[in-house]
Amino acid sequence: EIKELESMVKNETVIIPSANKRSLDVTEYVKTIENQYANMAAHARVEAEQWNQRKIESLVQSAGQKEQAVRDIKREISDILRQIQRLSGDLDGLKRKEESLKNEIEETRKDGEGGVEEARRHIKNLEDNLKSHKQELARQIRQHQELLNLKLALDIEIATYRQLLMGEEQRMDKLQGSDF
Repeated sequence: EIKELESMVKNETVIIPSANKRSLDVTEYVKTIENQYANMAAHARVEAEQWNQRKIESLVQSAGQKEQAVRDIKREISDILRQIQRLSGDLDGLKRKEESLKNEIEETRKDGEGGVEEARRHIKNLEDNLKSHKQELARQIRQHQELLNLKLALDIEIATYRQLLMGEEQRMDKLQGSDF
């Protein structure tokens, strides 16, 4: 603005009427220049105020846009914080569930190991019982076989004696029938 004013002053030509007077009255010229400077200053002031007004309006509009952007970002941050809290709660729940499942697995493993040991003992007892029953069965089979062999021998002996008795009875019957 100062440079504009200086250029306006430099381009201004002042014509001083020549008078035969020896005294120079410059007050009127000074007033004219002062008036010109006052007009230029007023004009510059109006332009500066208009420029400032446009700049302020631009800044207000920009601030409004940025304020809206900040509100949007705050809302997004709020949503993200809620999601983080929800996910943190879900994560805590999953951690508790995982710990519970680990405990259940450990208990089941221990129970399973105990059950397996019990089953092994039971199987061992059953195998021992089976072995003793097999031995008892084998002993009974041997005794039965011995009894069958003895019965067979006795049956053969009985049959032999029966044959002998029948032969003797027939001989006796023949003898008695011949005696009569």
